[in-house]
Amino acid sequence: MTSSFQPTTGLRDLDKVLSGVSPGDNIVWQIEALENYEALVRPYAAAALAAQRRLIYFRFADHPPLLDGVETHHPDARSGFESFVDQVHSVIEAAGRETIYVFDCLSHLADTWHSDRMLGNFFRLTCPRLLDLETVTYFGVFRNRHARSAIGVITATTQFLIDVFACRGKLYLRPIKVQHRSAAAMDLIHAWEPGDRFPPVRSRVRALACPAVASRMRL
Repeated sequence: MTSSFQPTTGLRDLDKVLSGVSPGDNIVWQIEALENYEALVRPYAAAALAAQRRLIYFRFADHPPLLDGVETHHPDARSGFESFVDQVHSVIEAAGRETIYVFDCLSHLADTWHSDRMLGNFFRLTCPRLLDLETVTYFGVFRNRHARSAIGVITATTQFLIDVFACRGKLYLRPIKVQHRSAAAMDLIHAWEPGDRFPPVRSRVRALACPAVASRMRL
């Protein structure tokens, strides 16, 4: 029986940039500020609820909540690595297939455990199961906060790793990893324009006017 499950970011033009979101995709947003992650979480969650998909929010960080009024679970990172993993995985197994997930910013876990290695291990243990269950999951992680080895584990395990940054009041996205999608999307910067459009930044002049964009472009 073919599933009617059609995942989405909640932003149609962004779906096109990513060549679609598929069941099983884990999407990691590499952020410089929590509000940048929240801006992406909200349309994604709204689309899931509108489609009457089960949406689960894992709330464990000390930052302000990303979502209100949704099914929320509170695994306790302070209870230790193994206990936290068990709490999260118990929810995932009980929820079953085709569930939509949002996690608080994962950087909080490394801060709590004082270990980037454990952060990487949590991701390596959790994401393959989410993939097997054909879920779609959003994670956030702060840029330049963690050891290269931990980010390497996350990059190797996830289906998407997307750099998110702001410049002069506008958000930009740069896909770093897009597994099984068009390689043309890799490293191409897209501006979040009014109307929820995500055109690529191709103008050298425009890029040079924004240092954060220019530093990421091959000019």
